Amino acid sequence: MTTAPFFDEASQAFPTTQKPSVSPPENLFILSKEKKKVNCKPKNQDEQEIPFRLREIMRSRQEMKNPTSYKKRKKEAQVAFRKTEKEAKGEDPDIAVPKFKQRKWESDGAYVQRMEQEAQHVLFLSKNQADRQPEAQAAPKEKSEGKKAFQRRRLDKVRQRREEKAAERLEQELLQDTVKFGEVALQPPELTAKPRTSISRGQLQGRSPPSHVGIERATLLRSRALTN
Repeated sequence: MTTAPFFDEASQAFPTTQKPSVSPPENLFILSKEKKKVNCKPKNQDEQEIPFRLREIMRSRQEMKNPTSYKKRKKEAQVAFRKTEKEAKGEDPDIAVPKFKQRKWESDGAYVQRMEQEAQHVLFLSKNQADRQPEAQAAPKEKSEGKKAFQRRRLDKVRQRREEKAAERLEQELLQDTVKFGEVALQPPELTAKPRTSISRGQLQGRSPPSHVGIERATLLRSRALTN
């Protein structure tokens, strides 16, 4: 039994049947991205996923227990490091020699074809590689005249400084008195050297003053001789 469509007097038209709304693909992509957010609540409140860091720690521990996988990853990392180091230096990396091993579920014909392709690829790389001569050493660069002159001036300054230090050390050794162990000074040193124009006391006493010298000067000379 079919029912007739309801006639709406206000709109004076028969209403159309409503179809379910279909969201465009952009909205679906946005919704899927929102679902993948970290802050979204878990789907099941009773279950809790293992954090990412904890999963990484567990995986690294498992690899440490399995020495083959750890050694393999270490070797791959070393090979990659050498390759990047050579590229940074501007050197062409060495061509890797392929190791052939028949894969699982690989037929004999496919295995032979793969070996031929890899061999042709290695031959192509070796032919197009730049010629390298690691044994040939680069010629040493000669120093310019300015650098040589600067080096000579520097050596002259160093030699002059050494000579000055040696002369100063010799002067200090000459002025230094050598004192024996246990030697004691009981009195200050005496000056035995006399001035060149000095006159002894006996010469002054036996000498008569000249006639032109006054009495005052004679007394002054006598007093000086007595004090000496």
